Amino acid sequence: MKATRETVRISNSYSVPDDSINASRVISLDDSRQYFVKTNAQANGFPEMFETEYKGLALLSEPGVIRISEALVFVRDFIVMEVIKEG
Repeated sequence: MKATRETVRISNSYSVPDDSINASRVISLDDSRQYFVKTNAQANGFPEMFETEYKGLALLSEPGVIRISEALVFVRDFIVMEVIKEG
């Protein structure tokens, strides 16, 4: 995903139940795109956490055996991934 200066509006957002240490949400944009966003309040103490997850998801997707959510972008405080619909 390439960073752009595109202006977008979040039209909806909801929490996703998660048993991990992270807070997870699905955000919907006004043009119907959806993204999965994961944040962590303790990210400052683990500055490479989301970078490591980003790289790990890329490695897991390489064989093409199972469908892995594509990590689109990360910074120290959060990671944004594509939403995979059930079914």
